[in-house]
Amino acid sequence: MDGALLLEGPEGDSESSEASLPLPLPLRKGTYISLKTLVLATAFLVSTSVLAFTGVFFYQYLKPKYGGLVVKTTPSGAAVYVDGKQRGSSPLTIGEIRAGGHQIKAAKEGYREYVQQVEVIPYSTENLHWTLDPIVPHLTNEQLAEIEAWKKKVESAQKENILLPPPDDYNVLYFADRILQIDPANAYAQEVKGKVAEITRRSAEVAYAREEWLEAEKHYKNLALMFPNDISISERLDDIATKIDASLKDREKQIGEWTGKAEAAFNAGTLVPPDKDNALDALRNIERLDKKNAYAREALSRLKELLVSRGDTKISSGDWQGARGDFRLVIQYFPDDTYSKSRLSMVESKLAEAALAEQQRIQRTQEEQQSSQGMAALRQSALNSYRSGAHAKAISEWQEYLKFEPGSDEALFYLGASYMEQKQLDTAILYFERCVSVNPNHALAHL
Repeated sequence: MDGALLLEGPEGDSESSEASLPLPLPLRKGTYISLKTLVLATAFLVSTSVLAFTGVFFYQYLKPKYGGLVVKTTPSGAAVYVDGKQRGSSPLTIGEIRAGGHQIKAAKEGYREYVQQVEVIPYSTENLHWTLDPIVPHLTNEQLAEIEAWKKKVESAQKENILLPPPDDYNVLYFADRILQIDPANAYAQEVKGKVAEITRRSAEVAYAREEWLEAEKHYKNLALMFPNDISISERLDDIATKIDASLKDREKQIGEWTGKAEAAFNAGTLVPPDKDNALDALRNIERLDKKNAYAREALSRLKELLVSRGDTKISSGDWQGARGDFRLVIQYFPDDTYSKSRLSMVESKLAEAALAEQQRIQRTQEEQQSSQGMAALRQSALNSYRSGAHAKAISEWQEYLKFEPGSDEALFYLGASYMEQKQLDTAILYFERCVSVNPNHALAHL
């Protein structure tokens, strides 16, 4: 039949071959599906697959993509900002930063800011290394002298290993900051400050790795003083605070352990930092766990008395330098102790007197050396004048020499000889007689 596709059904079903049905297909005996249904099913499956593929394609294409960023600067320690938000200090590695354009800025005190638009590529890490240009101020002679004075204080605090407060106004960090206030690009102060930061950061990381939370908190707080805008330090302090709160459940056990460590330190004589396992750190850890702990309060008073006794003993023996170090330690950890302040003031006065006396002694020695050198030169010139026949000049120089060496028989003899060469015999005889009176054994003067 025209316009219809006919398939034979089961044997003997002759009528179905003559009917105008839309393509009946046998699936199994007694079951049929039309061509239209098959086409519709196939179209549905194809369209579903296309939609699924399109959805996956657009998801992969449109989903956020991320890359990485490594920022290094010379010098290091610059604050790094991404799109205006500080992310840390250089050298800094930032992971999972959204792909695309970002404004990266590095800022360090004493240096010009460095700003660059950076394109972050998906699934890759962009490396940046910038050299910051220093801002060089015009320094007066007074400012240069002031910087030198602060440098000496830095060196003094370094020798005493007082890197950080307390005391607030006598530590390496404080002195370095004072230099940078005068000269923000001062390389010496920046290097010193960088070393202090490196030492503190290393101590903080070691304490954190050992799960010594109180010690780690102390070091990270010191880091926060140096880098107050560093988000990573604030986050680490928050994390440590959480861990300390969790550890308070066994507080009594910890207090007992720190008490044992404090007593061991007292017995060993390791009282304060930089001594390892010192009594002061142990007592402060007890106070962090229990601010009203009676043992810690009594032991701190005992610790102060021991330090004061050390200083007084050194004063008695005349060891002013050692006494100054001991009383500075007392004031460093017990800043309200008036007795130690008065003793330190007295010691500083003694040291100032000793320094002045030493300076005067050195000055006298230098003057004597210069005078001796000048006299030697004057003597040689007088001898040369006499030997060359310049007797008038020789007389003048030997008379000048006698002002400094009035008992010089040599000067008296050559004055007599010079006057004799000038035919002034009476004057010559007077000088020869004076020469003999000074040195009776001067043979030439007897002639």
